[in-house]
Amino acid sequence: DTDKDGVNDKEDKCPTEAGTLSTNGCPDADKDGVSDGDDHCPLEKGIAANNGCPEKISVDGIADRFLHFKPGSAVVDRFEVIDILEPVSDKLFFDDELKLVITGHAFDEGNTEQSKALSKARAEAVKQYFVDHNVPAEKIETVFYGDMKPFTESTTDDGKKQNRRSEIYIIRK
Repeated sequence: DTDKDGVNDKEDKCPTEAGTLSTNGCPDADKDGVSDGDDHCPLEKGIAANNGCPEKISVDGIADRFLHFKPGSAVVDRFEVIDILEPVSDKLFFDDELKLVITGHAFDEGNTEQSKALSKARAEAVKQYFVDHNVPAEKIETVFYGDMKPFTESTTDDGKKQNRRSEIYIIRK
């Protein structure tokens, strides 16, 4: 057991990285039972049937929302607030069984550390909007991916815009 995780090297799919028995010896950062290598959402607790991602729901026609940012910015555009954030805020305010997940993303905006910091600032700015509009902070989870999950590999202006984003979705608690 090279990595001392309790899984013999012969059965360990990741013998040099500590993991769990349920993930065949591979790491599972979010502890959802899906190894990080197979997990499409490695920082968000999800379900195996959804490739390790949380099960997103639609409530009264409100589903996933994407909020885009200007290069190097974490400022929420007021027009996007009206079209995207207010309907979601209303649903969360009135339904105690719902939770909001906000992921921050940055891509091709500096080095990995800068991208991670910018993605965190973006997710936190969106969270702050909801908190300022009476959604309890404990109903909001933020995740910062930096440049780990680009929406597109395109280097066109439109491709870069799609990668400068926060994703907002609703899950049941």
